[in-house]
Amino acid sequence: MKLISFLFAVLWGIEIHAQDSLSAKILSKYTHRFTLDKDELQGEGAKFLQNELKQNHFFYFGEYHGSKRTSEFFKAILPLAKSSGYDFFGLEVGYGAVQLLEKASINSDSVILNLRKLNTEYLIESNKRNYTPVPFFSGVSDAEFLAEAAALDFELVGLDQEFKFGLLALLDLMFDNCNDEQKRYLNQEFESARDTLALYYQMELNYYNKTSEDNKRFALLFHDSVFLNDFLEKVSSTNKENHRIAQSIEDSIEIYYQGNLRNYWKSNDLRSKSFVNNFRRGLTDENFDFSKDKMIIKTGGLHAAVGMNNYSMFDLGNTIYELSRFYGHSSVHLDALSRFTIDDDTLRDVMEESGSWYFKNFKELIQMGDQNEWTIIDLRSMKDDVFYQRKYLLQESTLNYFKRYDLVIIPPADEDLILNVNN
Repeated sequence: MKLISFLFAVLWGIEIHAQDSLSAKILSKYTHRFTLDKDELQGEGAKFLQNELKQNHFFYFGEYHGSKRTSEFFKAILPLAKSSGYDFFGLEVGYGAVQLLEKASINSDSVILNLRKLNTEYLIESNKRNYTPVPFFSGVSDAEFLAEAAALDFELVGLDQEFKFGLLALLDLMFDNCNDEQKRYLNQEFESARDTLALYYQMELNYYNKTSEDNKRFALLFHDSVFLNDFLEKVSSTNKENHRIAQSIEDSIEIYYQGNLRNYWKSNDLRSKSFVNNFRRGLTDENFDFSKDKMIIKTGGLHAAVGMNNYSMFDLGNTIYELSRFYGHSSVHLDALSRFTIDDDTLRDVMEESGSWYFKNFKELIQMGDQNEWTIIDLRSMKDDVFYQRKYLLQESTLNYFKRYDLVIIPPADEDLILNVNN
């Protein structure tokens, strides 16, 4: 058997030697660092990123959500992206949510204030956490990078489903889109629809607080509500923009619905397909030209993966990778990992938490993180050694990163967002 294994290795050109662990010394040869100073990237890593922007047509940043550092990064990277030919900005929000963001961004100087008004008006408060109507735009730093995108005239593209706690804002938007005659005709039903949504929100919060049963979940109630679905049909029947928003809401409810039924595979499959469909529709709307146009994207790292992601789905990242190759271009896929955080003015280092799930799964990569600087690890430069030469003995989670991403990016010490709402 050993002889057969040896011959197999020789035939495939794989060198046979002892495997090393992935040490900091090895990774340092493939690591780049930069800092942010007054919204500008500084250092050798900044030059590395600017080169990536120039060389690729899609710059896909897979974030971990709720990061203040990521929002600061995007405020700094957007001007560099613009100067490198990027005009499109893909976001992990729905088509309707993009309309809300664009409405708040008509004047770039007023974005922070406008988003604060939006967040405050539609804030959903619960015992455990608060929910703003547009996901991942709850913080002041989120509003700041959106203002930068507006000032640079980026075209926003919504890639995801609609957020369930944002549907009340979308209902109001759809009603505002109606003409005066439609408003008079629909006003009473509109008010009832708002009250119904508010009731369903409370039922969802009760579920979170373990004071209601599974059959009282928001998506189950909405999905089976003849009244709400009939109202969506009426408010969108003669309005093209409303029809598009209503369709996005219906698709989103179905994703949530399947999840509430614990049909998790179907729910995730629908969502990954939704990402790809929304990507296609968004680029068609904006007349995106694959021969020359460029797009920067910000979603959760799960969706940025090339090949099969951690949920065993072929998601948007894979579609973008394949399309880039098809059109003779390239894409770069980053995933963000965290090492240092600041909690109550105390610095926390995951590398000192050897019993944690995060440490066990990501220690081989996050060991390179620095509390004061951004860190980039270029996985591409190591793939021959990892997959063909088999130089390193890697745990499965690390090996999956080499399969799915080009770069790992680790922010400096991260901290909680400052919520952009009125007190």
